[in-house]
Amino acid sequence: MLKIAAVKTGAIGDLIQTTPALSALKHQHPRSEITLICGAEYAHVLKDHPSISGVRTFSSERLYSGLMPFETLRILLMLRGFDKIYIFHTDPKWHFLGKLAGAKCSVKEKGIRRHLWHLKTVYADNAFGYSFRPETMVCELPDKPYIAIAAGGGRNARRHTPQRIWDKQAELALKIAQETGYSVVLLGTDEDRLNVSHPKIFDYTGKTTLSDCFHIIDNAEHYIGCDSGLTHLAACTATPITVICGPTDPNEALPPDITNVITSPLPCAPCDRDGVPACGENSCMAKIDITEVLRIIQKKSSAHKDMQSL
Repeated sequence: MLKIAAVKTGAIGDLIQTTPALSALKHQHPRSEITLICGAEYAHVLKDHPSISGVRTFSSERLYSGLMPFETLRILLMLRGFDKIYIFHTDPKWHFLGKLAGAKCSVKEKGIRRHLWHLKTVYADNAFGYSFRPETMVCELPDKPYIAIAAGGGRNARRHTPQRIWDKQAELALKIAQETGYSVVLLGTDEDRLNVSHPKIFDYTGKTTLSDCFHIIDNAEHYIGCDSGLTHLAACTATPITVICGPTDPNEALPPDITNVITSPLPCAPCDRDGVPACGENSCMAKIDITEVLRIIQKKSSAHKDMQSL
């Protein structure tokens, strides 16, 4: 049996973007055994993917710290014994490791997620479709209809890029709750919690698993977020999506079928290169007004009310 290693570092969004390639690999080598090698912090994202036979993990925190040489050696030992190694990175370091491991083929892939994104339903149906159990959720889902908003983003084991975060989600959530017929569900980690309160705003930040988030988004009328792992997760659902982009180039970082992409009016945007914005400020995101986002939701709310009146 052909033994294949698929190597991918990064956070939730990076791993989700790898899923079409994993499905394509399994389709190309149906009798193969594919092992995913990724950071232990994010292994849960793909552990149930149907194309994967197993997962081996390393510490992303150690890899991007003073312990890098030791963790790199550990990864090198993991890679030994595979017939082929597919490395989903452009960093030459990873391809050098693949060659040191003695694999017959070390393949450099870039942009494959965009060409194969139509396979995303394989991930959605199999990786999350059967693991969601409503009884395990800390909070009850609000009655429909509701809008899901991802409150954070721009954070992984390697770096924190606050330039990608739009700081107007709290204001937007409040206006949606006050001015439309929708409730609002806030998603994210404990660090993403917003200072906003309203009877129609349900704060689930830090209270849900990734599987919970998938199904909350899947049942939402609309999803709103920045360039984040939850946005890539939302792209695996049928829910309409609005993504707010400042330094992020949507043509590079997002799947091609996003419903609405709102970009910064500044001429210097986008400026993100290999995950690092060119400037250290949040100017481009600050220039994006909530009016355009709110208009999309208000239009949807009006259409929903018209349907109810029929």
